Amino acid sequence: LRPWLDRVRWVAFTSPSTFRSFLDFLRSAYPPEEFLWWPYTRRIAVIGPVTAEALLRASWPVHAQAEYATQAALVEALVALWRAGE
Repeated sequence: LRPWLDRVRWVAFTSPSTFRSFLDFLRSAYPPEEFLWWPYTRRIAVIGPVTAEALLRASWPVHAQAEYATQAALVEALVALWRAGE
């Protein structure tokens, strides 16, 4: 899965538990020194403030947050981030 993970440029999280599961997955896929830089070379969106807090507690950046905790609002936040050229 490393080749796929290396190509990922955008990630969206819909809950703290999906974020924690993804962290566990990344830790199994990368050695520690490579795992640490992974979130800083991607754009990351979250569905709401609870999920954002989980990422921030793990020292991960949050580039976009949905205005409302819905899938449609998360897509809108991703589109806005993409249009801003980030």
